[in-house]
Amino acid sequence: MRLTELRPVWLDHEGQHVAIMFVCPHCQTAAQTTWLTCFFKPAADLPQLPQDFPVEGLQGSSGARLLFYEALKAIGHPDPVEGAYHDVVGCKKAIAWTRTGDDFSSMSITPSIDASESGHWHGFITNGEAR
Repeated sequence: MRLTELRPVWLDHEGQHVAIMFVCPHCQTAAQTTWLTCFFKPAADLPQLPQDFPVEGLQGSSGARLLFYEALKAIGHPDPVEGAYHDVVGCKKAIAWTRTGDDFSSMSITPSIDASESGHWHGFITNGEAR
């Protein structure tokens, strides 16, 4: 299956692509969409949101939740705050992957993406192919 078929979106911080979010290949036909993430800069490097953050449901949460929220809001999710907590599988905060380029159709990511601890896909993205 092509990565482009999994509706990938960039997660940006301070004008840089720091991660991608894409539909889980195992769950793409489920009633509720589950999104997997892959960070190219450790999520732990993102600042924590302040307790007085303007979006009440995100106050005090990790900076990664804000990226999830912004992406879900941009794609028209009906409740991006709730989705940022329940529809997105984050990754371990200290981990960062390496990617080739910015084109989803030809991108390779190393090492593998392993969301199996949460019951989701474990696989490779090589030359735009998720397998």
